[in-house]
Amino acid sequence: MLGLSSLLSQELASRNWSLRELATRSGIAVSTLSNLINKPDVMPDLRTLNALSISLNLPFRQLVEACGIPVDAHPTDEDATIQVLIAAVPEVRMFLNLLGQLSPDDRAAILSHLRWKVETSTNA
Repeated sequence: MLGLSSLLSQELASRNWSLRELATRSGIAVSTLSNLINKPDVMPDLRTLNALSISLNLPFRQLVEACGIPVDAHPTDEDATIQVLIAAVPEVRMFLNLLGQLSPDDRAAILSHLRWKVETSTNA
């Protein structure tokens, strides 16, 4: 398995792209991309991985694994459902990316609010 640094270098070479080209396509600063390639210990956030996934047309999972984060090779039914939701409802991807930036307490508060909202909407 390639590390993220190697994967990005390989993708740039195969597409004959410069860092500036990838920066333009992904919306990621050239300095950030340079750090990801030249400093293999740098761990990008989920927004960066998502932007790379989209701009390079690579599976998000591949980028996560390239960071050294193991991903279950046999997704559960719940994992499959989540993937379908992400594909079917564009806001889910954005919601998950934003949720990943919050503290555990803030995530719990958001979840509580969503439960309340669903309960009050379905009872109306």
